[in-house]
Amino acid sequence: MFICIAQRLNEIELARRRPNAFTASFDVINRDPTISSFLRDKYKFFYGDLMDRLKVDMVILDYNYTRLNMYMRKVIEERMCMFNLRPEEVKLLEEKEYPLLLEFYLQFDSKFFVFGFD
Repeated sequence: MFICIAQRLNEIELARRRPNAFTASFDVINRDPTISSFLRDKYKFFYGDLMDRLKVDMVILDYNYTRLNMYMRKVIEERMCMFNLRPEEVKLLEEKEYPLLLEFYLQFDSKFFVFGFD
């Protein structure tokens, strides 16, 4: 039987997922949706679908994208050292892979799905 994720979370984990539980470092103001916008499209791509499906706000995703990016840089540095590679020899992820990677990253452990460190 399928159990809703909210039923498997403790009170602290549920509180972290509340909308507006944390202060955003930036705001998205959509003044005129009839005018095309590169940044608005990127925001929708990186945040829109994940916010809807994971039921979290932009602040949690932004924080965890930052953490994921930090880990990815560490992995690249380690690969360069271990395999004696130059920066241009390291294969990087494509931008379109980041939302899927973040979702995968957040599934490792509920502690990754946080804002701040305990």
